[in-house]
Amino acid sequence: MNSASIRSRGCRGASGGEVIVINPLREIGLEKFRVPSDPRSLVFGTTIADHYIQPHCGGDLAFLLALMRTVRDRGAHDAAFLNDHTTGWEALDAQLQSLDVTELLRRSGVSAAELNIVADAYCASKAT
Repeated sequence: MNSASIRSRGCRGASGGEVIVINPLREIGLEKFRVPSDPRSLVFGTTIADHYIQPHCGGDLAFLLALMRTVRDRGAHDAAFLNDHTTGWEALDAQLQSLDVTELLRRSGVSAAELNIVADAYCASKAT
């Protein structure tokens, strides 16, 4: 992410876009960034992440599987696109149906509330 894309971050906020960081390690640069060419940002910082999800180290796959299962269960996936433009969707779909979201969240260290924040944003997006 460069300073030009960070400056445009404010525009995304106005259009309803969100930045969700999924990272086991807290990185200050992903939370706030100081843009040297912007005096206000230089003093106060520019917020980057709207939500910062921290799975346990190694728990990111469990979290992403829980997210995929949740999006699928909500019917927010494009089944026609997945069938027409990917390989292995049917096998993945069968695997997702066999997974227990509660167990996946336990393994990931992420709460159900945090999962729902990410799933809500993902399902509401027109560009995902």
